[in-house]
Amino acid sequence: MLTLLLAAPSFATPRNVKFCAEVDIEYLDIGPSVVSGDRWTDDTNKPARGFKYTVRDVGNNAVRSTGYLGAGPANTGCVTVSLNSGSVNRVEYQSIGQVAGNIVGAYTNVSYATWNSPNYAVTVDATVVHTLPGTTEDRWNHLALATFALSMYDLGVTGKTFTLQEATTGLGSGDTSEAANRVDVSDFASKNYKYRAGWELGRLMTMYRDGGGTECASATASAGYCDGNRTLASGFEADHGYLKMMYMS
Repeated sequence: MLTLLLAAPSFATPRNVKFCAEVDIEYLDIGPSVVSGDRWTDDTNKPARGFKYTVRDVGNNAVRSTGYLGAGPANTGCVTVSLNSGSVNRVEYQSIGQVAGNIVGAYTNVSYATWNSPNYAVTVDATVVHTLPGTTEDRWNHLALATFALSMYDLGVTGKTFTLQEATTGLGSGDTSEAANRVDVSDFASKNYKYRAGWELGRLMTMYRDGGGTECASATASAGYCDGNRTLASGFEADHGYLKMMYMS
């Protein structure tokens, strides 16, 4: 009698892997006169709040999970993905994030930064932390700052897309392009003035929160004085072109 031995099917065990990302930030503090109220007075790594991620199977390049890391108090900068034991995966991060219903991207010359993690072989449930290189890539610095700022308070502004665009030249200045929802940050400012990126982003947010999107964010005398601001001797508007909720003094 011929006996057939059939091997039992083998199934990979699903494992829960929690991927977390942080940014090795590199902003310089410009002296003690500007750090009052500063929440980033140290250079410890900051959570990658709301950063875009994609988990890929290294074997066949299939996407296992994609979306945005957590941005709130719980699961900040992390995501939990179910992956089969024995599989080898990597995580791709891009310098674009989602916080409180808004998208914010950090560019250099309209180009994202992308960082690929080392390959990770799944064996058991685990937490894996990746550190994005803010010390060598300013776009991670900008995005970490921007998503932190957007996560601090719910301004009731949703459905907007904001961009922090790093220029390649400049001496430390920055400005906004209201129509494009864009913050332009010079190369020097991008490495030194964290306030510049945060301040200009705040101007855009305030425009929508207090002005209803009427594009009154310009500080120049040609802005049209949409809220009746007076002109200073320098030609700039006394209240920086905003409604009275913003007090430059």
